[in-house]
Amino acid sequence: MRGFPAKAASLDFRSPIHGSAVIIMENLPTEVLLNIFGRLKDATTLLDCVSLVCWRWNALAKDPRAWASVSCTCYVMQKTSTIFKSTARILKHAPALSKLTFRTRELVSAEEAADLIADGLTLGEVLNLCRCSISTVDVCCTLTMAATQAVCAWMERNSHTLRSLSMFVNGKLNQRRRQLNSIKSLVHLQELVLVVRESPRYQRELHESLTSLRVLKYSVSTPLRKVPENHVRLLADLLRGAAATLCHVDIDVILGPSAVQALKQCTRLTSATLNMGAVGAVHAMASLRELTLAVRSPDDRCPRNAEMPAVGTLCGLRLLRLNVETIVKADVGCGPMLQALGLAAPNVATLVVNYGRSASALVPAMEKDVCEFLETHPGLTAVTISSGGASLVPRLAGLTDLQDLRVDLRIPLNDWGTSCETFRSMSGPIRGVVKLIPVEVEPKTFRWMQR
Repeated sequence: MRGFPAKAASLDFRSPIHGSAVIIMENLPTEVLLNIFGRLKDATTLLDCVSLVCWRWNALAKDPRAWASVSCTCYVMQKTSTIFKSTARILKHAPALSKLTFRTRELVSAEEAADLIADGLTLGEVLNLCRCSISTVDVCCTLTMAATQAVCAWMERNSHTLRSLSMFVNGKLNQRRRQLNSIKSLVHLQELVLVVRESPRYQRELHESLTSLRVLKYSVSTPLRKVPENHVRLLADLLRGAAATLCHVDIDVILGPSAVQALKQCTRLTSATLNMGAVGAVHAMASLRELTLAVRSPDDRCPRNAEMPAVGTLCGLRLLRLNVETIVKADVGCGPMLQALGLAAPNVATLVVNYGRSASALVPAMEKDVCEFLETHPGLTAVTISSGGASLVPRLAGLTDLQDLRVDLRIPLNDWGTSCETFRSMSGPIRGVVKLIPVEVEPKTFRWMQR
């Protein structure tokens, strides 16, 4: 017990009660102690406190299982690529980390500056000494070429333990090519979150790679009106390479024809978040359980010649979500798409329709389509609609199996009382929030008499 820092714990070791408690802790089985240490999230506690209690705890503090919940954020100076001394100490001595996050910093306080000047360690020097196993890495920041080289080389050396990666692909041509080549070497990667700059230079670096990938999230750093062909080719290669294992996709760009054809090969998908124009890619995915279709740009719409799902082909679908996030024209092809999905997915249990603030003008045009979907799916158990009108009230009241209801409706003043009574009379253990806003059908004009 000698040498234990007094500030490391709130126990008073001079007390016989607390002293006996510590003795009991020392004699606990190894698996119990590792389970306790594995819940600690602070690396300093394991390095400076637990390891100084006794020889047994010191040995257990070096076990990777004791670091199961510890994550680390490595702040890199943008100009010098140096990191803090405290972070370097963790990376050099930790046997394992649950997650390592890289972020850039420009300004530091006086105390932090002293921590930097103490050693002046660069990121590359520290990563060369890092021997800990890390399963999740987040590099969604802009690093210098030297720092990018160091991170990519370190990831390639630890490709056998890395399972999840988030990366911002940007910089000059050589830097982006280095990032993509390092991603290709991660043969055991299961989750990839890729944020790509507006116009990436892509030369098939990811062709026939990442065959173990299960989760793919792809986005761009700034919204695009027209998706460059490089984005489409990069996505198509990722989807083809992981077609046999991919289960979850979240893509926020408009898919080109080649990417749609590649997505059709991913027959094991269980959840997908796509733009509305890519609905034809899921026309025969019987394994699909959750589908989110989004309208994120004015050009994002369902093509008239899109291959719609056939009747009963999406029998496994349980959740359908429609997100309209931006200003679009009234005719986005939502009506035919909802009708086709209604016939293809008869077992949908949850319907979510969300409108952004700038998409309020589209609500009346889509309300009829939503009503038809509610009428053809009386077995819905959960419904969420962010905006709507009075025509939805009788359709919602006809859902006999409803358990969760969250709607925001604007009801004409003459029908407001009837709508309130309709919702009050709905039977069953329904939870949620129903918001009814009375509105005037026609604007009233008041004239004040002047004396």
